[in-house]
Amino acid sequence: MPEWTSLNFDRYAFSMCLRIIIVGSVGLAGCSSTQGREIESAIVSAPAGVNRRQQIEDTPAKTEDTKAPATRPAVVSDPLAQPQRINPKNIIHMVYELNPSVLASREEMVAAQYGLEEFKTNLSRFEPFMRVEGDVAEFPERRDSEGMTGEIVGGIEKETFEGAILRVEGGASGSRFEYGEVDEDQDEVEQGSGGLVRARFEIPFVGSRKRQNRVISQAFQESNAREAELDYLSRYRDYTESALSYYYTTLRYLNYARAYQQKHRDIEMLINDARCKTEDKLRLEAEVGETHVYIDQYHTLYRDSLARLLAYLGLYPDDKFILEEPPYKASPYLEMSKTPEGREKMTEEAYINNPKFQVLNNAIKDAQLQRDQAIIGKFDITAFVEGTQFAFGAETFDDRVGGWEIGAGLSVRLNDSRVLSASRLKAEAQIRQFRAEIEAERMKIRRQITTESDSLRSNHKIRLKVLENIKKTSAEFEERIKRYFNSGNVGNGGNGDTNPITIDDVLLSLSEKTSAMTLLAYYSSLVGDAESDLMAATGEVYRLVGMKIEDNGEMAFPEAKP
Repeated sequence: MPEWTSLNFDRYAFSMCLRIIIVGSVGLAGCSSTQGREIESAIVSAPAGVNRRQQIEDTPAKTEDTKAPATRPAVVSDPLAQPQRINPKNIIHMVYELNPSVLASREEMVAAQYGLEEFKTNLSRFEPFMRVEGDVAEFPERRDSEGMTGEIVGGIEKETFEGAILRVEGGASGSRFEYGEVDEDQDEVEQGSGGLVRARFEIPFVGSRKRQNRVISQAFQESNAREAELDYLSRYRDYTESALSYYYTTLRYLNYARAYQQKHRDIEMLINDARCKTEDKLRLEAEVGETHVYIDQYHTLYRDSLARLLAYLGLYPDDKFILEEPPYKASPYLEMSKTPEGREKMTEEAYINNPKFQVLNNAIKDAQLQRDQAIIGKFDITAFVEGTQFAFGAETFDDRVGGWEIGAGLSVRLNDSRVLSASRLKAEAQIRQFRAEIEAERMKIRRQITTESDSLRSNHKIRLKVLENIKKTSAEFEERIKRYFNSGNVGNGGNGDTNPITIDDVLLSLSEKTSAMTLLAYYSSLVGDAESDLMAATGEVYRLVGMKIEDNGEMAFPEAKP
């Protein structure tokens, strides 16, 4: 069977097939038949006072790869420079910096990280304090006594996250009692004061319930922070992929419209030629009406796709922007993906660039810590040491003046084995869950790299064939025009071509040329989509904006520009 790019085949069938492919791929859209309507054009120069927006110049449809871009060259040195330049590199930065949903997700992640820090800080306090205590008492059977005692102390207390407590305090105490029944050698009033310095150190051992509760609570807070991180990573990647997809879709519809505008210009050229017969002009005018329908259809789809693209970039329709169309060049993934070694290198880059792997590995470490606590937490053991120095005071008031005392204690409690078993089993299930998620992400990356690499190479090859076909169909169209005007069928006479052709033959060749141009736009869009999907799969969309996981497990990212 001959290759589809060959001209030695049924041209009519080929034209109809191409029309079905193009129309089926984009669907039908509402349109008008306004004569002479052109695709929305852009201001080519870049003066400071652009009016409403800057878009792509209304240039003829591409028929070959050129070194110069169709519009402005892509600039990525400052992605947020005004007016906004929309191109693949800048889109990644604009989604990161400007998209409200991405910004909201990032702030949610930051809030969750501060929530974890707040939790840890709340349980790792270093606080100065002051305490005042007082008692009022009356004892009728104790010599009819009544009086009051009081103590005022100040100090510092340090509590660690593991539950250890160190407290040092110093102050004074005093009392005053009056007695209703006194002997001859007793005073009716006894009063006095004295000073003290006190220290206490309390430490829960590894298996203590206090430490276990804190580890479990910490795991819950880290789970919230981790969920926010994963949600942020997924949302940023999804929005970036969608924005890039709409970018290439917008250019595709734009080039569809350009192709039909070129067809319109070619038909107008035939109509305005004096050698064209009157009855053929009527046929050409009918073809012009059909061409306008396609122009309006793709113009509508172009506007809709552009509006969606702007929404993903965080731009309003009235914002100033330039939709850039960089020249086509072979993707760096094209050569890399040809060999198994190259694909393996792309996979390794994905593992390095994708922060999701580090987040899940940190989650495994947290779950392993919970599991270890449950295993060694059979006994709840807490020990303390406390000492007091009675620094000064009247010996008649407190005969402990000048002395000291030290106390120690050990508390041992058997933890409920059911709780420990449930904690251990939960942690082990979480470890398996996170490992499965890592493996699922690895498989997803490998699958995407394989499928998108195949798609990239296949569509790139087809695109090259389409370029060749455009040259052939363009040459065939020019040849048929010459034969038509030189044919003996032409009213003003000709060279009497032995094989005359009609205007329908000319239009059929023009339709083949237009269909080839739309196919070029279609496969160029597919190549762009495949490349952007590979950028997402290899984690390049994360690396380009500087997103990574620090050694402490927190997400690191550059500050968004105001």
